[in-house]
This record gives sequence, structure tokens and C-alpha cells, in this order.
Amino acid sequence: MNEYTEAQIISVKIENPSVSSFEIKPLPPRFAERKAGQYLLLKIKKENEWSEPHPFTITSRLSEDFVGITVKKLGKFTNILHSIKPPAPVMIQGPLGKFADNVIKDNKSIFIAGGIGITPFISILDYLAYSKSSAKIILFWANENIEDLFYLDQLHDLSKKINLKIILVINNLDKNKIKNKYSFDWKNGYLTRETLSEYIIDQTTKFYMCGSPNMQKYLFAQLELLKIVPAMIDTEKFGIYMGK
Repeated sequence: MNEYTEAQIISVKIENPSVSSFEIKPLPPRFAERKAGQYLLLKIKKENEWSEPHPFTITSRLSEDFVGITVKKLGKFTNILHSIKPPAPVMIQGPLGKFADNVIKDNKSIFIAGGIGITPFISILDYLAYSKSSAKIILFWANENIEDLFYLDQLHDLSKKINLKIILVINNLDKNKIKNKYSFDWKNGYLTRETLSEYIIDQTTKFYMCGSPNMQKYLFAQLELLKIVPAMIDTEKFGIYMGK
């Protein structure tokens, strides 16, 4: 039975002013069977009581003896989480979810992430690299500002291991801040059907999307204009925490 298990936050890494990564252990045996793209439910101690559970994507490699989550400050719970000093007790339940569980079978995939919605794709891409996948993969990652980015070194390394093209879409792109050491494409503005159409392989390509509900609604409409049917789009609805 998938019950809550007590564990600890053992380390915290600040990714940028609003995003931090947390390592959690020890893990119950069921986490040894986790799959890339899955998430967990997390409770933290607040005034000697356990909080309500909140979902976060597992971003650590499948081979690690801990689970990692990467969290953006989006509300009261996440702000409290960011203030935690390790070691700190937590309760975890999981692994949960089936996002992109068949991605290893795809020959062509397009990943679309909005902001912190990049998190499931980190573990998925790492799994594809470990599996020596030969699939063609295109990743769109949309953010408001270039300062919102993180994981760039990891994404750059992954792009050298697999057939991965990365497009960073920044609404307010300051070209003077672009880091030329990365082999990414940079696009200014919103992720529109015009930008998507530059890279879409064909209508048999499988799409995977993770971001806010508003972003997903908008991009479904953009993809529909490109004749992409909903059956070809898999969305993550639970591994990204959107506030409160």
C-alpha cells in the first residue's frame, strides 16, 4: 500500500532567487521502482503539525538513493518550504503518476515546459540519455525572463548525449544576457504557433506538456491551429504545484 513515510530534507540547493532544489531520504523500498516523470506528495511540519500534502515532480536520477524535487516560490506552502533548514522532517507518498510513461517508445517527441514545468522533463531526458535513446526530441521551455532559467548546464550536457534540440522562449529576452556557451536556440516573446511550426516534425510527433493550466489551454489552441489532434498531446496535471 502506498502510504505516507517519514523522511528528511537532507540538503537544499538554490537554483535562482525563486527556485530551490531539495534532496529527501531515506526512501521506502517502493521508490526504487519509480519511473521518470513521476511525482510525490509532500507534507512538512508547521507548528508541530503536518501540513496538507502538495505534489512535486521527482527530478533526481532513478539510480539515486534519494529523491530530488525542485520548487518555485508560488504561495504560502512553497515559501515555508524554501525557509526550511536541513535536516528537516517531511512525510512523502509516492511515486505517483504516469506522465510520459511510454516516451521511450517514441521516435519523435516534442516537450513543452512553462516555467517550473521543466521539472518532469529533467528526469525524463536523463532517463532517455541513460537508455541511449536515438529518438529525435525537441524541448521548448517558456519563461518570462532569462533570470528565471536554471538547469542550463544539465540541459546542455544532455543535448550532447541524445538527439535533443532545446529552444528557450523568453517573453522579455535581453540578448545581452544570453550565455553563448550553450547550444540553445533563443526566441523572444511568447511560444506561438509560428515558433512551434519552425520545429514541428510532422503530425505523427508526440507532444508532452507541463505548465500552468492557462499555459496548457493556450498551447492546446495553438497546436490545434497546426492540426495537432489532442490524442497526440500528453499533459502533466499533478506534478507541478501552482500555489497556496
